[in-house]
Amino acid sequence: MKKCLLIAALAAFAFGATVDCDRRMVEKSGGFAICPPIRWEAKPVGGFKYNFLMQKPQEGFAANINFADEEYNGSLKEYVDLSLDVLKKMIEDVKIVDRAAFSAKNVKGERIVAQSVQYSFDITQTVYVFDMEKSKKMIVTCTGLTSLAKTTQKICDDSLKTFEKLK
Repeated sequence: MKKCLLIAALAAFAFGATVDCDRRMVEKSGGFAICPPIRWEAKPVGGFKYNFLMQKPQEGFAANINFADEEYNGSLKEYVDLSLDVLKKMIEDVKIVDRAAFSAKNVKGERIVAQSVQYSFDITQTVYVFDMEKSKKMIVTCTGLTSLAKTTQKICDDSLKTFEKLK
C-alpha cells in the first residue's frame, strides 16, 4: 500500500499535478466544491463563513484561498468594476496587474490580479468572481507573497479550475 502511495505521489510530481481531488472540499451551504492544492489544508477561520484553504507558512506567510459570497443584482462586470473601485480606495497603493475572463468547472467568471503591501508583506492577490445564482456572487481570493507569485498563481489557477457550482 505504501509503495502504491509513493508511486502515485511521484507520478503527480512528475506530471506537475498541483491539486488533490481525493480531498475535495464541499461547502454545501455555499453551493460549491473545489479540489484543494496538494498539501494545503481546509481550516475554519474566525469571522468567516467558509473554510480557508491554507498552505504551510513560507517566508513567514501562509498562502491561502478564502471564499465569500455577496448578494448583488447587477451583472458580473458591474460587480467587478464596483469592487475594484472600492479596493482602490481601501488600499492606497494597490496595483491591478491583470483582469480577464476565467472559466471554472461549470461556472464562468472574472479573474483579477492585484499587488499591494499589507502588514509589511508584499502580496499578490488573485480574485476570482463567479455568478452563482440569480443575485449571488462568489468571491474567491488567493493570497500569497509576491516573491512566490509565479508558483502560487499556478497552484491557485489549477485549484480554481476545479471550482464547481453545486446543483
